[in-house]
Amino acid sequence: MGSITVLDLDGADDYIEVPYEVLLNPSQFTVEAWVKVEGGSGGWRSLVTSRDISPTRGYIIYASPSNNWQFWVGCGPSSWQSVIGPAVTSDWTHLAGVCDGSQIIFYVNGQHVGSKSVSMEPNTARPLRIGSGNTETSPAYFFNGKIGEVRVWNSARSQAQIQAAMNSRINGKEEGLAGCWRLDEGQGNIANDLTANANHAAVKGGAIWKVVSDLQLEQAPSPIMVIKLDGTDDYVKAEGFQWPEGGPVTIEFWNKTGAADLKYSSAFSVGNQDNPNRFQAHAPWDNRILYWDYGHCGGTGRVSVDYSPHLDKWTHVALVSEGNGGSFMGIYLDGELVASSQNSDGPDIPLSGLWIGCWTNKFHKGGMAEFRIWNRVLAQSEIQANMSLPLIGNELNLAGYWPLRDGSGMDFGPGASNGQISGNPGTVPFDKVRALTEEVPALTALKLDGQDDYVDLGGIDFARGITLSRHGLPPPAVTRMFSLARSPAPTASFSKSTRPGRCAIFTAHPREPTTSRSVPKPPSMTGSGTMRHVSEAARTYSSMLTASPQAGTRARRTLTRQ
Repeated sequence: MGSITVLDLDGADDYIEVPYEVLLNPSQFTVEAWVKVEGGSGGWRSLVTSRDISPTRGYIIYASPSNNWQFWVGCGPSSWQSVIGPAVTSDWTHLAGVCDGSQIIFYVNGQHVGSKSVSMEPNTARPLRIGSGNTETSPAYFFNGKIGEVRVWNSARSQAQIQAAMNSRINGKEEGLAGCWRLDEGQGNIANDLTANANHAAVKGGAIWKVVSDLQLEQAPSPIMVIKLDGTDDYVKAEGFQWPEGGPVTIEFWNKTGAADLKYSSAFSVGNQDNPNRFQAHAPWDNRILYWDYGHCGGTGRVSVDYSPHLDKWTHVALVSEGNGGSFMGIYLDGELVASSQNSDGPDIPLSGLWIGCWTNKFHKGGMAEFRIWNRVLAQSEIQANMSLPLIGNELNLAGYWPLRDGSGMDFGPGASNGQISGNPGTVPFDKVRALTEEVPALTALKLDGQDDYVDLGGIDFARGITLSRHGLPPPAVTRMFSLARSPAPTASFSKSTRPGRCAIFTAHPREPTTSRSVPKPPSMTGSGTMRHVSEAARTYSSMLTASPQAGTRARRTLTRQ
């Protein structure tokens, strides 16, 4: 069993104080912590307090004299309002108090224990204290016991979000995190704020750092870093991308634009054309309106919506159109249809090139991720089902897929229209889509010699083609990896190449999480399949061979070169 460091408070004069900061006192918030009570029964014991009393403002989490957990908020002239939770125990307990602007909700160990409609008023002047209360004057209501990681968020987190993160460390870069004190320094009298806000706390009264083994928190995962455009000269250009005239389309991407970043800008453009052949979106324009243009924006080729509620946070944008002569064009934000038209238009000419982050020198400012183009209109259910998942790259009707991770403009779609980065974009943490490598666990490790080792899957019907997909860390940029051949005579050496209809050729940037290519139907491959490894540098990855539409013909292995 592992161990972590926490802070042990004596219930007499130990506490932690964070100077007043408006970011820690929003009107909508979540405050949470791990705590273990070890004394003080019969008195008020404050886990976290950020309050004022003239009039009452702020928030408190207490262990009460009657020995139950309570979550309080100040409501101005209406005084304090509270939700009473379950009895205090001597076990480690996770507490989370949430205010969404109209009600407060209390969770204990991830379970909903009560809620109440309120009109809360934030603390506007007093410090935040951990382990004591009375923040408007001298500290009181001291806490006796141990406290683990304390977090304050500037949003009302859902029960699912609380449950998903409560048993893990976080890395401090999560969206909406206003403050995080791990209380694991182990020495000294400073408790560091893990976030970039740097609201570091003073440890007072002689509190003791202790190593414990009865609280288990998983280590924080490394954040996914995606492109951040400066609005001046940053963009990604996929020069080889081609688009036929006027057909059905869906564009998807995650977007984070701040209210302070609004300008004459476009999030993307295909073809870099104006009317009547527009294929672009202002997301949003400087007036906070998102304009989606496909065809002639002065006719049936435009829909728009107010983007104001989505500023300063990651938002999933999906833009759809049935194209020339169609009857539907729409905008989905976070999976919800927010604007639509019963008419649609489309470009009258084929378009060449994709610009992510600009259109005719109108540069977008903000973070972008998971940029996808489909050559059909996705249903709302499809948008909702896949918006928080990465793609493999071989999905039906996918025209292009640019994850925009780790400074790369690589296209994982079927056309491999890799983008060239221009300017000097930065990166920003992104947690709305899970890393694909987290979803494909390692199964069986094989060590292949590159001479005559291979895996014969047998009995697969290739009559309608096959797809070979690879997940995880790719090999170096090479043009040989697997050969797919007719059994029982597999190709002897992939390095000597084979006929174009009989093999799959892969190239990949070493930082990308996934690649995938479809393999055309080889006329002679109708019996069984052979997957053969060719000697490469040390890498670990997972592969999957699927014959369609037959069921029960899927295989996956993790291969490790040593």
